[in-house]
Amino acid sequence: MKLPNILNRLFGTVAKYDLIDPELYGWAAKHGLQIFTKYKDEEVRSTDVVGSAGKKCQIWIDQPDKTGTFVVNIWNYKKKRAKRIKQLQASKTDIRDKLEDAYNTAQEWLNL
Repeated sequence: MKLPNILNRLFGTVAKYDLIDPELYGWAAKHGLQIFTKYKDEEVRSTDVVGSAGKKCQIWIDQPDKTGTFVVNIWNYKKKRAKRIKQLQASKTDIRDKLEDAYNTAQEWLNL
């Protein structure tokens, strides 16, 4: 267990992504992806899928809403965000399936 998770449990707080981190990191390991956790001093969960020609798609997960629903987002760096984005609603129980769907979409967009 990571030190921040231990501290969260000791002090009764839960980090935004604690519910899905085990599934997220397991999925990332399966595909050889690195998970980024900070962007401009904000806690995030993001990764890049890179094609053989160097083209990239980003997959990121929005922080959960009050009901515990996450949104998995996929977009192609080469296209304008609004024109090439896909969003998948996910819960703790189906996050890995939604991440797999996102990965397959990214591969399709990258022609892999």
